Amino acid sequence: VVAAHGRGGFLRAIRKAVRDLLDERAGRVRVQVTTAAPIDGELTERIQNQLKSMLGGEPVLSKKVDPDLIGGLVFRVGDTVYDGSVATRLARVKSQMIDRSIHEIQRRRDSLSPPTGN
Repeated sequence: VVAAHGRGGFLRAIRKAVRDLLDERAGRVRVQVTTAAPIDGELTERIQNQLKSMLGGEPVLSKKVDPDLIGGLVFRVGDTVYDGSVATRLARVKSQMIDRSIHEIQRRRDSLSPPTGN
């Protein structure tokens, strides 16, 4: 039917939609786990058990390695990303330090300015 109507380009999307429906019926949740280094079986099992209690379904893990994370884990469940990577934490600390420095510079500049209205 798909080929007869010239919709062959939609086969991948159809396959994904069918897989998603079957996963939903079976209580499975697809989770992409990104780590800085490959993870072993014991850690994978611990992650699955933790995710099972959080998600309320059986997690199906897809593992990915990204050395730029430095450490920690990043989980993607559908469109939601849970980022616990060291790289993200360092970026947050850097941003906070810059924000605090800017605030302190402005505060000191304001304290040295002559009062207005004289």
